[in-house]
Amino acid sequence: MYKETWACDPSSLRHRIGEGPFRVRGVLYMGNFEYATKRTPGGLPAVYAAMAHPEVEAFLDNTIFLATSSYDLVPAIHFLRALAKVEGTPFDKFVRGRARHAGENNVMGLYRAQMRSSSAADMALRLPRIFERYFENCRAEMTIATEGLAEGRFSGMAAPMLGFYLWCNEGFIEGALGAAGARDVRYVWSSPLPDGERDGTPQKALTVRITWTA
Repeated sequence: MYKETWACDPSSLRHRIGEGPFRVRGVLYMGNFEYATKRTPGGLPAVYAAMAHPEVEAFLDNTIFLATSSYDLVPAIHFLRALAKVEGTPFDKFVRGRARHAGENNVMGLYRAQMRSSSAADMALRLPRIFERYFENCRAEMTIATEGLAEGRFSGMAAPMLGFYLWCNEGFIEGALGAAGARDVRYVWSSPLPDGERDGTPQKALTVRITWTA
């Protein structure tokens, strides 16, 4: 695995909190607020204290999040990093775990009609539409999907936050494929490929090979 692939440091982005061009659906914010309130020791006050970022806290407190609307991704990363810190879990592991939970629940709930599949391979073909719905302006496609193997390409991802996109993908895909009967899901990512820029921030694309057993 290439070290650059796992970078996740939004501090280099020049946009004000809440105004960044890299967007995520409100459902991500809503799910993690609920998690923090119900399951994190100390709840939201503990997360805000660990975050120690008044500008992000003000954005979170003053924004009404709607599930299908899109919002700046950067505050979500600060919030999730603080959540992981409070729980004493490595950030990448925490993000994968939350994404795995979302994958399982979206397949069985929020996107049940769209994601109904006869096999894990069929499920793999449907996954890009969810990635594109979660992350506005990003793109995804599966070029191969047979039982036990899928190959695809993800693009339009902000280079400074690339690790976050990939941790989310790994967790969500594992959860979704698991709901369709797959086990022992594994990934091989390519090195990051240049994919233009958005508002002065470089973007990256990657290809991936996913394998699993029934």
